[in-house]
Amino acid sequence: MNQPLQLLLCIHNHQPVGNFDAVLRDAFDRCYRPFLEVLARHPRVRLTLHFTGPLLDWFAAHEPAFLTDVRGLVARRQVEIMGGGYYEPILSAIPAEDAIGQIAMMTDFCERSFGATPIGAWLAERVWDGDLPRVLHTAGVQYTLVDDTHFMSAGLLDDPLAGYFTTEKSGLPVGVFPISRGLRYRIPFQPVDEVLAYLRRLHAECGPVAVTYGDDGEKFGLWPGTAEWVFGKGWLEQFFAALEENSTWIEATPVGEAFAERAARGIVYLPTASYEEMGEWTLPSDAQARAHDVRGKLEARGELDEARPFLRGGIWPNFFSKYAESDWLHKRMLDVSRRLRGATLASGARALATRELYQAQCNCGYWHGLFGGLYYQHLRHAAWEHLIRAERVVDAAGGRAVRRADIDCDLEDEVVLATKDAVAAIRPHRSATLCELDSRTGETNFLSVLTRRREGYHAKLDAAKTRDAADASAAPKSIHDIAAVKEEGLAEKLIVDPHDRASFYDHFLDAECTVNDASRGRAAELGDFVGASYEVAGIDDGPEWARVRCVRRGVVRGCDLEVEKRFSLAHHRPTLEVNVILTNLSDAEVPVVYATDVAFTLLAAPADATSRYAEVAGARHSLAETLSLSDVSGAVAFDGDRNVGLRARFGSPLEFWQFALETVSQSEGGLESTYQGTVWMAVWRGVLAPRREQRIVVALDFGNREAVGV
Repeated sequence: MNQPLQLLLCIHNHQPVGNFDAVLRDAFDRCYRPFLEVLARHPRVRLTLHFTGPLLDWFAAHEPAFLTDVRGLVARRQVEIMGGGYYEPILSAIPAEDAIGQIAMMTDFCERSFGATPIGAWLAERVWDGDLPRVLHTAGVQYTLVDDTHFMSAGLLDDPLAGYFTTEKSGLPVGVFPISRGLRYRIPFQPVDEVLAYLRRLHAECGPVAVTYGDDGEKFGLWPGTAEWVFGKGWLEQFFAALEENSTWIEATPVGEAFAERAARGIVYLPTASYEEMGEWTLPSDAQARAHDVRGKLEARGELDEARPFLRGGIWPNFFSKYAESDWLHKRMLDVSRRLRGATLASGARALATRELYQAQCNCGYWHGLFGGLYYQHLRHAAWEHLIRAERVVDAAGGRAVRRADIDCDLEDEVVLATKDAVAAIRPHRSATLCELDSRTGETNFLSVLTRRREGYHAKLDAAKTRDAADASAAPKSIHDIAAVKEEGLAEKLIVDPHDRASFYDHFLDAECTVNDASRGRAAELGDFVGASYEVAGIDDGPEWARVRCVRRGVVRGCDLEVEKRFSLAHHRPTLEVNVILTNLSDAEVPVVYATDVAFTLLAAPADATSRYAEVAGARHSLAETLSLSDVSGAVAFDGDRNVGLRARFGSPLEFWQFALETVSQSEGGLESTYQGTVWMAVWRGVLAPRREQRIVVALDFGNREAVGV
C-alpha cells in the first residue's frame, strides 16, 4: 500500500507526590534520561510525551537541562507535549473546579518551559467518567486517550480499534483515542521483529489506519528486568531504528498531529471504566478472586478473547468503599476543597493553599492494585501533609474550632475539633472512635494507619516462590505476570483485623486475653460496643478546650453498662485528652477487663530503635516490638528524623500492650510485608460494683520534640 500505517506513540511518565528523592534520581538515571537520549538519535521517530507535575517539579529543581532538551525536541517537532492534571489526580474524583485548575496549571508550565500549548490531556489511570467531556472541554482540552476496552464495553468490537472518536457532555465535545491492548502488551516486552510483524499484519489487514500506543514510560527501564532489556540489550534503539527503516509503510506520529489531520470515526458514549486490570483490582477481595477464576476458566477453554469485551470488573471509585482509609482521605480532601473555594483569602494565600490541595489530590495514595499505592505509608503521609498545609491556610482565615458535619457522606455526622495547632476527628456512629489526629506544625496525621485485610492476590502465597535472579537472556515478563514472594514467612503475617484501625475503641475482653491474641485479631469481645453507634451528648467550645461527649448504653457479660467518652482538644497546646467513664447500671458486680487502643504511625519502625523508637517505663524499644507491661503511667513514640512524636499519659498506672501492624501487599516486584503502624492498648482490670463508675484517662501530647517532651 502507498499510504503508511500511523503509529501514535504516547509515553506517560509519572512519579507520585511524596516519593523519595533517591527513587526519582534512580528513575531519571535508568529511565527518563536514557529514553530521551535514544529518542534524540532518531529524529524521524515522532511521538507524544507526557510528564506529570511531581516529575516536572523535580526536573526543574534537580535536572533543568532535561527540560531544555525536551524543549529542543518540541521545537523541532519531534515531540508533542501532552497536558493533564498537574499532580496526576483522578479527574473524575475531584471537584470540577479543581480538575480545570490542575489542567490549567499544567498548560501554564508547558507554555513556559516547552514553548508549547498542549491540546491533549492524559487521564490518570485512564479513568473515564461520563462527565469528563464537559470538564475537559471547559479546560481547553481537545482530545484524550483511554483503553480500547472502554470502547469494547460500549459495543465497538473492531480489532484493532483505530483512529479516534468524539464524545460529549452537555454539548461540549472532546476527541477520544482508543489505546491498543495488543500494542500495550507487546511494547517493550516482545522482540522488535515480533512487534513489527504485528504492525505489518495490521497494515495489511486494515490499511493506512492510525493505531494508538499509550502507556507508562517506566516500562522502559524501571519495571523489573526492563533496564537491561530496553537499554542494555538495545531494544529501544532497535525499535526506533526499525521504525525509521520501515517508514515507507509505518509512520511514528504524535497523537495531536493525527487528531488534526484525521476526521473522527463517529460519536461514542463510553461507560465509566478504566483499563482491564484496574477493573479487577477495584473489586472486593472475594469478588476479585472469583473474577480471576472466571477469566482463567475462559482462557483454558480458549474463549477469553471472545468474552473479554463483555467482562467488566468494578470502577475506580470502588476503592473508596474497599478501603475506609482512602475514603476518609478523599472526603477530607473534598471538605478542604469546598471550604477553600468559600474562604476569603489574599491571592498569595489562596495560591499557596491551592497548590497544597492539588498535591493532596495525587491519585497514588488513594488506591492499590499492582503497585504499593495505598499500602505505602510515605504516599499516604504526603497526601495528608499537603492537605494539612492547605487546611491550615483555610482555617487561619476564620475556621470554627468545632464542626459537626457529614464529612464522609454516609448520612451520619462526624465531629471535628480544630485549633491552630491540631485537628481531631471523631466518628460517634462508628464506635465513637478517633479517625484523624493532625499536628499542624508537624504536618502529620498520626492516625494514618492501614487496616490489615484480605486481598484477592493473597492466594498467590500458596503457589509463588521467592523470585530467582532474572534470566538475563530472556525478555522481561510483563509486570502483570510476576507472582513472586520477596521475603520468607509472609503467610504468618496474613492477619485480618476484626475492625478498622481507628483509635479509642471500647474493648471488653476475656481475663485470659493476651497481647498476642490482640495482635493477631483473636481478642473476643465480651461487650457489644465495638461497631456500635454512640449518641452525641454534648459539644462545647470553651476558652481552654474544644470538647465532644459521646455516650452509649450496652451489655457486658449480660449486664447493662454505660460508656461515656469525652474527647477534649486543648486550644493552647497540642494535647487531646480522652476521659472514659464506665458505669455499671445493673445490680450485680461485673468483672471487667477494659482496653482502649491508639493505632498510630511514625512511617517506619527500624529494628535498631534509634531514629524512631518507643520509650516505655524508662526503656527504649522498637515500634515493631511486642510488649506487655504492668503498672505503666505512659509511653512515648518519637521520630528523630522528622522531629515528630506522640506521648500517651494515663490518669493512673495501667497495663500496657504494644504490637505492630504489618500488612502483606503486592508491589511491582512481588508480595512483601509493610509496617503500617503501632498499636498501644491501655488495659484496666477490676470489678465494677453495682451503680458505680470507673474512670480511665488517656491524654495524648503530639507534635514536635517540645510538644512531646523528649
